[in-house]
Amino acid sequence: MNVSNTTAAPEQRIPSGELFSLPHLTEHAVQLAADHTGARPTGPLRPLLEEFVQIRDDLLHAYASIDAVAQERRDLTPAEEWLLDNYHVLEEQFREIVEDLPVGYLVRLPRLASGPMASCPRVYALALDFIAHTDARLDRENLLQYITSYQEVTQLTIGELWAVPIMLRLGLVENVHRLACQEVEARSERALADRWAERLFESARERASHVVVVLAELATAGPSLSDSFIVELLKRVRDSDLSMGPVLAWIEDRMVETGSSAEVVTRRERHGQAMSQVSVGNSITSLRLIGSLDWTEFFEETSLVERALRADPAGAYTQMDSPTRDIYRRQVERLADRSGVNEVEVARHAISRSAEKVDTETASNRRRHVGYFLIDAGRATLEAARPTSSRS
Repeated sequence: MNVSNTTAAPEQRIPSGELFSLPHLTEHAVQLAADHTGARPTGPLRPLLEEFVQIRDDLLHAYASIDAVAQERRDLTPAEEWLLDNYHVLEEQFREIVEDLPVGYLVRLPRLASGPMASCPRVYALALDFIAHTDARLDRENLLQYITSYQEVTQLTIGELWAVPIMLRLGLVENVHRLACQEVEARSERALADRWAERLFESARERASHVVVVLAELATAGPSLSDSFIVELLKRVRDSDLSMGPVLAWIEDRMVETGSSAEVVTRRERHGQAMSQVSVGNSITSLRLIGSLDWTEFFEETSLVERALRADPAGAYTQMDSPTRDIYRRQVERLADRSGVNEVEVARHAISRSAEKVDTETASNRRRHVGYFLIDAGRATLEAARPTSSRS
């Protein structure tokens, strides 16, 4: 028989990773950025929307399965209770994702050309990595420092920074999906253990020696011995008033074969359930938090283009309201798209041109504002004297 330590998990896109402290997290962001250089909005694009539809359908199925168990008044694991009580939060996220993630938007995002996340938008890989190393616990300051550290090596585009919240939503829903599938699989394993327990009890009632026959069948034709299966079978056997000594001995022998024991497996199963509860809870709480954060403020704190434009020699840019500044940033995006130059270089070039001396005081006052070169008469001059460095 194939003996496994854990239940089989569905395909997992959120990378496994240890929980990092903030200093370790920021160091890791720098290392990750070095692996992400060279992303381009060309080549194959991973079908994220199609995958999301499958995830949404799977979560609905998982919810229905858990709800059916609750209706039968059977005990739920802590993670299952979280899913049952907070499914409405997931439904809200489903709507947000559909509204905020059109295909045309995805196509414009730089995506990775190699590695395990090849063809994925770079910012999506970034979001999944953050979720993996924080156990889905979103904290604004941690995220701010993570993005800032990442950009010490690799600049994120304006579009990528605006995409951070939707990619976090997508990643957190995917994390809940992974955990929900594990819970459904574990529930199935426990149900299977219950059926084998009933067969063992039935054979013991007929004749004690018949238990050995059922054990032989379990050993040769039964399921893999997952933690969930073993723990449930142990619970049923130990709670029985029948003579189940051969069954307990058989289970212990199987555990010894794997270098474990019934007690170790029980502790591991309980620990896994506790970890799943924490991760589901973190994911749901973080999904709620995303809707309450000021993402415009977050963008302006992390955008290197914003930082460059705030050096406007006329000092006018910083006095503008956010919608007006956004108009300027959109012009930087368009100029970068047309020229093949990265956005930060375009912004710095516009600032550099604004700082150049001119002959008359009147002209100087007008030309010293970066807007003269981004949206006014100086734009043609800026385009004609474009910088030569390429996108990062």
